[in-house]
Amino acid sequence: MCETYVTLSKQMEQNYPGITEQIQRFEGMELPSCPICGSDDTASVQVGIIGRTIHLAGATSKFHLIPNGNDKGIYYCNVCRQQLGPSRRQDKSSGDQSEKARPIFLRPKDDSWQAYRDWVLGLTSALTGREAEDHYNEAQWIQHAREFWSKTKENG
Repeated sequence: MCETYVTLSKQMEQNYPGITEQIQRFEGMELPSCPICGSDDTASVQVGIIGRTIHLAGATSKFHLIPNGNDKGIYYCNVCRQQLGPSRRQDKSSGDQSEKARPIFLRPKDDSWQAYRDWVLGLTSALTGREAEDHYNEAQWIQHAREFWSKTKENG
């Protein structure tokens, strides 16, 4: 970890809770050597430029930030500056390559309770990075959907 960021860790942790643990996880990663130049100075490619990821990229050389996904590889060599490795991360549970992310919709596709349920669970999965658990029964989903649509129609 860069020394500059050690002194800023309290401020970063205050602004981005859990970031210190994330930095330590990246620092502890065992990444493959570069097959092009043989260097062990490689990083995990991460997508999305926001405050948290910018701080992570500045705090550890094992985190390489790109603005958009490009399917060139999930690793980056800090020496020869090439992306490498498979184009997608492996699904840890099955070993299969993970599917592309499902689209996120700003609202349910229709006003049925099923569409509302699918929308809420889809957003939850996208935000948490894991499959959302459904804790409601049909009657509860119907009630929540009615409340949602009545408030949506009230606000235009």
